[in-house]
Amino acid sequence: MSENTNTNTTTETQASKKEPLPVKDGQFTAKTTWIIGFLILMLLVLKTFIYTKDKKRHGK
Repeated sequence: MSENTNTNTTTETQASKKEPLPVKDGQFTAKTTWIIGFLILMLLVLKTFIYTKDKKRHGK
């Protein structure tokens, strides 16, 4: 039974040492901060298009 435990730990150790695959040439990469900034900017742009100013409903 102790042999199975040793085999599992060796397999887990080998799997954790793998390095991530490199990004392919055709794929777009961006940092998370740029993506969040872009989404906030698009939210503000979308909000300006949705909100319509109306003198009758202003302040109600």
